[in-house]
Amino acid sequence: DGDGSSVARRVAVHAGPERNRQRAGQDEARGGDTTTSSRPTVGKLSELEYDEGEFVDLGYIKAAHGVRGELKVELLTDSPQERFGKAGKTMYLRPPQPKGVLSNATSSQLFELVTAGCRMQVVAEGREVCLLKFKEVGDRDVAEALR
Repeated sequence: DGDGSSVARRVAVHAGPERNRQRAGQDEARGGDTTTSSRPTVGKLSELEYDEGEFVDLGYIKAAHGVRGELKVELLTDSPQERFGKAGKTMYLRPPQPKGVLSNATSSQLFELVTAGCRMQVVAEGREVCLLKFKEVGDRDVAEALR
C-alpha cells in the first residue's frame, strides 16, 4: 500500500469498563474466572493479547515532530480533540503489522501511555495533522523509538 499505514505503530484506546463487565458476564456464564482483568498496568510494556473487541484503533504514528517528543498521527477518528485533547487519557500503542511471509503474525505487546494533550496543525490547504504528546515521551529520540 502506498500510504505506509501498514508499517506504522497504531494508537488504540481500551474499550472501557463496560466492555470488561460484558466480558466478565460472558466468562461467568461459561464458568470462567471473572477476577482477572485484561487491562495492562500503567506505564509498562504489557504482554496483553490484542483483541479487536477490547480496543478501538484511533490512528497511526507517522513520525516524530520537534524536539519535545510530539508525534504526528494519521487519524482514524473524526474527533481528535475529544479523544486526545484532554491530558490524562490512557492510550495503548501496538506494533505495526509485519510485512511479507509473516503478514498474518501479530504481536501482543502493547505500550500503555498517558496523553499530555494534542493540537492540530495545518500542513496544506484543507489538510491537518494531529500532533500528539504523551507524558512519558520527553524528547525526539523517545518519540522516534515509538514509530
